Amino acid sequence: PQGIAEIERWTAVLAASERPGLAKIKQELGQLSELLADAKTPAHDIAEILASLGAETAKVADEAGGDYSAPLTNLSKLLIKAGNTLSR
Repeated sequence: PQGIAEIERWTAVLAASERPGLAKIKQELGQLSELLADAKTPAHDIAEILASLGAETAKVADEAGGDYSAPLTNLSKLLIKAGNTLSR
């Protein structure tokens, strides 16, 4: 439940943003929320979404610059690492 609430919060934040390149992230957050809501979702499915979110976040980090680049790059690495851990 806490993860879904956090996803909903980020979805709202991203919806309010007019930055280009966020559509894929918004879409995948919605998919992740749906997967997490179903207790029978295979971990591998969640892992794929996390890895993809990590890759998309890395793209945004490259474009962001300034104070946002480093935290987004770190988030990207953490999402990919979580995806790798779940896929094992």
